[in-house]
Amino acid sequence: MKRQKRFLNEPLDKLNEKFRKEYPEIRISYSEFCKRRPFWIVKPTVKDRDTCLCKTHANLQFMADKLLYHKVIKSSKIEDLIVSLCCDNYTKECMYRECPVCVAKELETSTFDPGAQTSWYEWKGKAEEREKNKKDGTKEKFIAHLTVKEKIDGTLHTLLEDFSTELKERLGKHVYNIRHQYAALRGLKENVSEDEIVLHIDFAENFLCKYSSEIQAVHFGDSHQQASLHAGVAYTKKGVISVCSISSSFRHDPSAIWAHLSKVLTYLKDQHPTASVLHVVSDGPTTQYRSKKNFYLLTNMPYQMGWKKVTWNFLEAGHGKGPADGIGAVVKRRADDLIARGKDIPNARVLFEELQQQKSTIELFYVGPDDIEALDVHVPSQLQTIILHCKSSFVSRQFNKNVSNKCFYCFQLNIFYIRVH
Repeated sequence: MKRQKRFLNEPLDKLNEKFRKEYPEIRISYSEFCKRRPFWIVKPTVKDRDTCLCKTHANLQFMADKLLYHKVIKSSKIEDLIVSLCCDNYTKECMYRECPVCVAKELETSTFDPGAQTSWYEWKGKAEEREKNKKDGTKEKFIAHLTVKEKIDGTLHTLLEDFSTELKERLGKHVYNIRHQYAALRGLKENVSEDEIVLHIDFAENFLCKYSSEIQAVHFGDSHQQASLHAGVAYTKKGVISVCSISSSFRHDPSAIWAHLSKVLTYLKDQHPTASVLHVVSDGPTTQYRSKKNFYLLTNMPYQMGWKKVTWNFLEAGHGKGPADGIGAVVKRRADDLIARGKDIPNARVLFEELQQQKSTIELFYVGPDDIEALDVHVPSQLQTIILHCKSSFVSRQFNKNVSNKCFYCFQLNIFYIRVH
């Protein structure tokens, strides 16, 4: 029998108390009550937490849940609420609040006390001053940028005003971009031509290297090394290629990105010598993929490998997950299986060598720290910041051309990109 798995929202002892109050005529012991729990009703575990939520969606959901609790609004489904404010939730004008017909629409609310006090949560960025020990024994202060969950106090009127503003000015654009990016990129992958390759990439969480059996000092100490994984899926006319590069370096900056990509792109070029157009898809962290140093390397590295045109597509913030994350999970699970069967994997090099010996459709590459450091010398210390007319969602480079940028529709999407002319 197959059933949809459901999670318990409360402990069984509390549910037993509720059951006794609602059905006093039924006499059943606590142990028997626990035994009668259906097999598809399970206790949630730490690994079942949502750990990749979108900040925009999460903050608005906190506000919507609180407004629903106070019965100010009739639904806490935020995407349904934005739909109620639009004529057509699939047109850019409506979702961007540019439509003259629905621009003045307001949320439907019930009667409430605007001065009533309430509280809700919000994910916020926070700067914190910390100290670290230097090699010479002195301490150095630095600023750490954190994201924290803070409790906000205010009135229902303030909460409703903030929610309505965020819903109209941010969520509509956010949802529209997500839908159309996914639709356009899906179309690109399905209709890729002979001379094109679409490469979806992302860094996976570092893999913690382990021994098959360990003494206490190793297991509880700082003796474990980690391996950095850069995974990707390449879509070609002939099929799909899964790739993953492994490194002992924890760097995720542009030099590291292109050290990983150089191995992958060289392999793809060897396998598909007629390919000349590369479309890279990734999320958009400003210290990694969407940085000026990465744009600089984008204008130099690909054509040296024989590519004539490269586009870099940044997915909407908080929604960059894709098939590359699955590749990273498969690699780590396979490594854990080897350790469970008695293999020692103490470092990134051994991890690569052991996985190479296994049958797999994932193409593996090793990137040493020297490969990354070799690219550092090619990146100027002073680079001009790229000023965009609009938020960058798409970056393009064409062979032997100069740099300029302008707003533009790409892949039939209403998003923007920089083109290197």
